[in-house]
Amino acid sequence: MTRCKNGSVVDADRISQLPEALILQILCLLPTNVAITTSVLSKQWQSLWKMLPKLNFDSLLHRLELENVCKSLQLHKAPVLESFNLRVHFAGSNYNAVDSGILTGVLIGIAMDRNVRELVLNVYIHHGSLRIPSSLYNSETLETLKLELNVVMDVPSLVSLKSLRTLHLKYVDFKDEESIRNLLSGCPNLEDFMVHRSSSSSVKTFIIDVPTLQRLTIHNGDSSRIRERHCDYVISTPSLKYLKIEEGIRSFESFVIENVPELIEVNITNVSEIIDEKLLVFLTSVKRLSLALTPSVFKFPTGSIFDQLVYLELFTNKKAWWNLLPLMLHSSPSLQVLKLIDNLDGMNYVDASGVWNQPKNVPECLLFHLETFMWEGYKWKREEEILCLLPTKAAITTSVLSKQWQSHWKMLPKLNFKSLHRRLELDNVCKSLLSHKAPVLQSFGLKVRLDGRNNAVDIGILIGIAFTRNVRELVLGVHFYRGFFKLPRSLYNCETLETLKLILNVDMDVPSSVSLKSLRTLHLHGVEFKDDESVLNLLSGCPNLQEFVLRRNSCSSLKTFTIQVPSLQRLTIHNGSGGQQPWGYVINTPSLKYLEIEGSKAFESFLIEDVPELMEVNITNVSEIIDEKLLIVLTSVKCLSLALSHLVFTKLPTGSIFCELVYLELSTNPKAWWVLLTLMLQSSPKLKVLKLIDVSNYVQCWMDNVVASGEWNQQQNVPECLLFHLETFMWKGYKWKQREEREVAKYILKNTNRLKSATFYSKRISYEDRLAVVKDLKSVVKATNSCKLQFL
Repeated sequence: MTRCKNGSVVDADRISQLPEALILQILCLLPTNVAITTSVLSKQWQSLWKMLPKLNFDSLLHRLELENVCKSLQLHKAPVLESFNLRVHFAGSNYNAVDSGILTGVLIGIAMDRNVRELVLNVYIHHGSLRIPSSLYNSETLETLKLELNVVMDVPSLVSLKSLRTLHLKYVDFKDEESIRNLLSGCPNLEDFMVHRSSSSSVKTFIIDVPTLQRLTIHNGDSSRIRERHCDYVISTPSLKYLKIEEGIRSFESFVIENVPELIEVNITNVSEIIDEKLLVFLTSVKRLSLALTPSVFKFPTGSIFDQLVYLELFTNKKAWWNLLPLMLHSSPSLQVLKLIDNLDGMNYVDASGVWNQPKNVPECLLFHLETFMWEGYKWKREEEILCLLPTKAAITTSVLSKQWQSHWKMLPKLNFKSLHRRLELDNVCKSLLSHKAPVLQSFGLKVRLDGRNNAVDIGILIGIAFTRNVRELVLGVHFYRGFFKLPRSLYNCETLETLKLILNVDMDVPSSVSLKSLRTLHLHGVEFKDDESVLNLLSGCPNLQEFVLRRNSCSSLKTFTIQVPSLQRLTIHNGSGGQQPWGYVINTPSLKYLEIEGSKAFESFLIEDVPELMEVNITNVSEIIDEKLLIVLTSVKCLSLALSHLVFTKLPTGSIFCELVYLELSTNPKAWWVLLTLMLQSSPKLKVLKLIDVSNYVQCWMDNVVASGEWNQQQNVPECLLFHLETFMWKGYKWKQREEREVAKYILKNTNRLKSATFYSKRISYEDRLAVVKDLKSVVKATNSCKLQFL
């Protein structure tokens, strides 16, 4: 009760006065866990949640949470449970498949006792998979069943799911083909079936024979692995109205589709190989069609075959998609609606190879039937986009083709002139820039040799004109055999410049007043600074710099390079001539996420401080001692790539130092590289991905007479990462004839408990040798390990 200012008393709890049915609707809008907590509000609220028609428990991670769900289900009083949604993650040393199965089975049993209508079960088990209880296959009330992740279906012969209308299976595996047949034959009223198969599915032929089915969606796992398997489908669904096939179907010839007279709408995406008449035959009754395909996959017959088609959707982010368009227009005489869609919103550029050939005969649908034309992501400057693919000099020459083409090149967003050796050419570049009409010049590239015919004044004029065109990116390469070319001071004050790349023979005498507020990317290749102050002036004048690439030549006179940029996120340092110069670096970049160092004489020449955000590091050819100074910097790193000899690690401390490292890439070219591998495995307890890479291209790496320096000594204690975390192991350039490398590979395969995939790449190996190597590697993999081993 609440007393108002005028002294009257009002009831503040107005929500409790609402009808119970309305309160239940309000509670349904809350997460189930929150709805249950309302029972403590008052006596009236104690039992309201128990009548909720839908229960949704999401992201359960602990046994105690599951036991609370059991209690909640037992207290539930509604005569019918419309929906029960359970998403659970079983992980950690306290869980196993038996424990997980019992807990989940109890919940399913209680839900079935409540006459559940919809069951959504999402289970992830770190070890093994969950087997569905046989009792689930006999439910009189279940109308919707959705299963996701780590579920194995060993379906009995007697299945009775008479009320089931919707069945969604995502990453679910079947014991065999008979299990599929038993399940689908036991659903006499099934209308909507979605199957999203994983890349490791064991069933090769999937038979879908359901007379009542109206909607079918097939998704074949990871499209990047479609060439590693061949999945067949046999589809016989006389009532089917909607069919969607997407991602990872290797070839439409793997489909046997028959008896689909009611098919009205079809959506086909990313079928990777040949599609022939087998596809087209069953599409004759289709009225709506959506395609995201490259035209080369079609073997198109002549004549009107899509006689019923009135709605066509084509995706324009496929190579030479416009060649598919006329085929479809000529084959669809009744087409009324045409939609062209770029579903990537221009994020990737479509290869413009090939030419649009205008049909000689106008398609019938355009003349008599087309009513609606829509284009999402239309690239209205098509001519300019084509010209951008040409060298700038060639693009300019198109102005002589016709009156229409005279001005197209003047709107080019990017101009690039290189390999200029004559004064006349620089004059032409100047004329071209003066004729340029685009309001913004996105990029201007100039690579020139200064000699008796070309001089610095010419380049200064070109830079000045580019500035007046509000240039966003400037790429300047200057070769001056008499010394260094000095940059004009006006370059250091440009409001629009976002990217600056300077290459060779450029001398930077940077003034104290620098204003490059828009600069995000700075690349300096072979650039020389007058002194330390010039470096400081330049970097301090770039308050928003995010990427800095520094490639120094061997004659650089600057001994200490200070990089103090609070906004910097990516830093690459490359020391010319293998880093034989004793240069020093001071790095203070609190926002740094990526660091790459190549060719440094000694890591002690680096003073790195304040890099708490550092996530990824790549270190190559550091020739001398690396001690704790490096290791302290790397404590927060998640991704690490090393091409080093173990000898550079002379003071590697004991204990886990790479506590955050989940991705490690090691080069197998340095001498006795496996010693470094041993150190890294012991120091990286959470490692999930390990890649070993041979970057050399020498044939003798795979010869019998390869002599390995040093020996592989198997560790007495298996590293923690192998026992509990490693999931992906890849070896490129695996030298299968070398004893040390064979022992390393077998040691890792033998001692990993959670490895999901192991992939080996090797050159110059016969088919017989490949079989022998695979057999040898598989012999050490634990029987309980579900690792997928490949040798490519």
